[in-house]
Amino acid sequence: MTTQPIEVTADDARYDALRRGFNQRWIAEPDYIVVATSADDVVAALDKFLADPAHVSRRLTVRSGGHCYENFVSSADVAVTIDVSQMNRAYFDPSMNAYCVEAGATNWHSTTQLYRKAGRALPGGSCYSVGSGGHISGGGYGLLSRLFGLTVDYLYAVEVVTVADGKKAKVTLARKDSRDAALRDLWWAHTGGGGGNFGVITRYWFRDLPSPPAQVLLRSVAWEWKDLLKRPDLFKSLVRRYGQFFEHEQAGTGPDFIRRGYRDMFTLLKLTHVSNGKVGLIVQMDGTKKDSPDRLKAFLDHLTEGFAAGPGPHVAQTVLDRQMGEHSAQRELFIPTLLPWLTATQSLNESGPNRCGKYKSAYHTKAFTEQQIDAIHHHLT
Repeated sequence: MTTQPIEVTADDARYDALRRGFNQRWIAEPDYIVVATSADDVVAALDKFLADPAHVSRRLTVRSGGHCYENFVSSADVAVTIDVSQMNRAYFDPSMNAYCVEAGATNWHSTTQLYRKAGRALPGGSCYSVGSGGHISGGGYGLLSRLFGLTVDYLYAVEVVTVADGKKAKVTLARKDSRDAALRDLWWAHTGGGGGNFGVITRYWFRDLPSPPAQVLLRSVAWEWKDLLKRPDLFKSLVRRYGQFFEHEQAGTGPDFIRRGYRDMFTLLKLTHVSNGKVGLIVQMDGTKKDSPDRLKAFLDHLTEGFAAGPGPHVAQTVLDRQMGEHSAQRELFIPTLLPWLTATQSLNESGPNRCGKYKSAYHTKAFTEQQIDAIHHHLT
């Protein structure tokens, strides 16, 4: 017997919560939200949507974790939203000889289930509540990505509910090695393009997933804005050297110490507004390498050259003792701390509270220019 998926309408107590995502700037007013628990639910929801002539000029959108920061999922022209967050398992699928992650699984679901069962990890993002559905199709980038690459580098197959004829939905399985060229193209379309949908993603499969380091070395530090305001040259030096370090590290140029290898190091430089009171830095490295403490010190010494020497006021290194972006205070990590990878991931795995904001991100392959550094300093102060 075929069952219909759960539909949450405006007279349901759940409606107000389910019509919005993480960014409270965008709140939709759909006719209803479908809470899908299987690919069959998605097929039924799509067939119903397509059969209703009232939906011709309005959109159907999909949500897994709700972290789409623009109005692509929640906006005035949305008629129906399909929520796949209840499809949240991660497991080894012997029929595919691959690890399966369902589209509604969050980063925390996939992290805990894959690591505890198999000692493997997706090199995905560090915000625990981001859903796999959109995160992976956008590339999947996180704290392990400098060491292991993008999540989609390991993507073997994707299950998508498609509507090729514009009338009837069907479950489509696209593999990297599908015999049909159109299916290979559909697989390829989910390896980092992001932004657009070719259907409703319900499952991903991955092969040859890496094993993360058993231990990682963490450190968090901060600098007082009141000190940096007196020494804008040192703030600009910090930003300049930060960008230059990674440009040199990638190209194999620059100071000799950089060539010792830093692919296992992932950092987050928190350039907060002056009203926060501090600027911060979070560092994670492979803790199984004996030279990691020395490499960490060399990196920090490079960033802060001149902070505690020379004429004029000095800028002291201090604790990261307040919220910065999605990360909470990390006083205990002022001392370099060795932790199991899963424990460290849990410590850093935050999203912060829901917000109303405007977001933009970009990948840099070069260090900041002087014009960019001046603009950063001007707007943050």
